[in-house]
Amino acid sequence: MSDCNGNSIIQPIVQDLNALGERIGKAIDSATADRDVQLLEGALLALAEARARLQGKTPVTQVSATIIPLQP
Repeated sequence: MSDCNGNSIIQPIVQDLNALGERIGKAIDSATADRDVQLLEGALLALAEARARLQGKTPVTQVSATIIPLQP
């Protein structure tokens, strides 16, 4: 996938996936039902994994986060 020909084939697909990811992100922002948000987030995660595979990267399967309460 790192050869010039492979990149020229894959790059437009990655760009399309990026655009689709933006659309899904906007849909998440405007969704009101928790179920819709969960479904869209799942689709966004699957899309990110597919994009990472196409680019020859290892997909992220876990994210570590720390929650810090805001002080009033």
